[in-house]
Amino acid sequence: MGRALLAPDALAVGEFLPPPRAGQAARGCGAGSPEGAAADALHGAAAAAASRGRRARLAAFASFLGAGGLHWHAPIDEAQANSTYATSAAQLRNPAKSPFSARQALAPGSGYWCSTGNHQRDQIVTWQGALHKRRKASGVKFSWAYAPDEVRVRTTADGMHWEDAVGWHHPDNRVSFEEDMLFDRPRNVMNIKVDMRGPKPWGYFGINQATLVM
Repeated sequence: MGRALLAPDALAVGEFLPPPRAGQAARGCGAGSPEGAAADALHGAAAAAASRGRRARLAAFASFLGAGGLHWHAPIDEAQANSTYATSAAQLRNPAKSPFSARQALAPGSGYWCSTGNHQRDQIVTWQGALHKRRKASGVKFSWAYAPDEVRVRTTADGMHWEDAVGWHHPDNRVSFEEDMLFDRPRNVMNIKVDMRGPKPWGYFGINQATLVM
């Protein structure tokens, strides 16, 4: 490839560089820069880790054993994001058509949501999930494809009044892993927002799957 990923407003047809995918030998988006070699190595590790994680989750999350005992998961029904990687001009206009759309994080499998990349340090990228009906939840479980430096979770019971359910914190300093975030208290949830900031060396934010913890 040999070119850095362009900011969304600088993209034109023919200038789209896909995020690194599992099993690809293609170079990462840092290629051609002084940091290119290091970025390539990080992207290779990220793709391998994400691939292993997705294969392990081909069976849907049903439950997991946490410190407080057995917790059950419930799916999130709809999703959107304010930053989605696009591979064409048409997908820039309608991010829902992207193969990396926010909905890719709603179910297990080989797909995942991926941001555009090339984010500023203080830029907040938000992945938002919605339920068809309000449910009481005690937390949320994420399978990260590309983890951010910082993340917080906000919820609303009515679609208008948002509250922090999990404050800003630093997740593990790894590319791809699973993170269980328990709310400060059980909450009635209609919508959920996952705010991310602080890109890591791999450059993107990405989620393999998000589910509610009941």
